[in-house]
Amino acid sequence: MFKETNREDESHGQASASENDTAKNAQAKQESVSSASSGPTDAELRAWVETMVHKHQKTIRRYARKRLQSADADDVTQIVLMKLWEQREVVHGFRHPIAWIMKITRREVSNVRRFHDRRPETSHELPGDRQLVGSGTPPRNGLDAVLLDERERAIRAAIESLSDELAEVFLLHQVSRLTHEEIAEVIETTARTARWRYSEAFKRVREQLGDNYRFED
Repeated sequence: MFKETNREDESHGQASASENDTAKNAQAKQESVSSASSGPTDAELRAWVETMVHKHQKTIRRYARKRLQSADADDVTQIVLMKLWEQREVVHGFRHPIAWIMKITRREVSNVRRFHDRRPETSHELPGDRQLVGSGTPPRNGLDAVLLDERERAIRAAIESLSDELAEVFLLHQVSRLTHEEIAEVIETTARTARWRYSEAFKRVREQLGDNYRFED
């Protein structure tokens, strides 16, 4: 009788040990999963931010220079990149980080414009980084320079003739190369509205400039 009791105790002890081992293994797996899903490391975030800066810094500056003087545009670019670094853990998880970046850029540009309380002069730099002008060949002589300057003035005048809403969408697509969905996130509207505004802006610019100027639709 005592032997049977001992066997039962031994069997119960083995079962308890097995349950403890199972519980420990489950806890270890859970801790492993939690650790894996806790997010990127500091090194990974730093590398991601560096990639974002390399990829989008010129885009931010180009957009800002269409709305501000060059010095203010450079300041805005630095502010946006600083905020990207500060919010890196949050922005890293976004589906379209560029939409967040351009939303902050847009906000900072508006802040500067309100501060100056006047319509800033448009920079001489065009969306021309992206070959919006008819010819991508650098000026080789005085006549070429004059013709290129005339094209620049014509494009600037066409863009400035648009309402702020249309001009902004036009620049976000032509300069920043955002999709309509990304533009919708930036200006906080629907993709359908963003698409309509761009289509309307594109039509009006083409009507003013004619077929001698090429734009990416």
